[in-house]
Amino acid sequence: MMEDNTIPILVVSNSKGGCIEVDVSDPDECCIIVKQGDRYASLIGNVGLLMDTGLEAGKELKGGRIITKERLEPYDPDDPEFLVKRRNGRVCRRNGQVIYTHSYFTYDKRDYDEIIQADS
Repeated sequence: MMEDNTIPILVVSNSKGGCIEVDVSDPDECCIIVKQGDRYASLIGNVGLLMDTGLEAGKELKGGRIITKERLEPYDPDDPEFLVKRRNGRVCRRNGQVIYTHSYFTYDKRDYDEIIQADS
């Protein structure tokens, strides 16, 4: 569990200096990337709703945190490479099984990290 809630959560700028990335396959959907220390997460939603938040690159989000959940089953069985945990370009494993990792932003103080220690 991330104990240090003093690390600020910042909105990351995209290649154009903004922060909203529109989904090419669905122009009504978009995402905003946020980071807390070395953790990143996507805020995904309707373009209009996310634009109404007034978020800008470099702006700090208050009161939330980024949570990481890891597991040994793929998040998408049809795409087993999706969300594979990697370290230094190598796939992380526990007892030979691939570790999958997913991070997200939340305001829920009861939510917690679930980290699987890799052995390879």
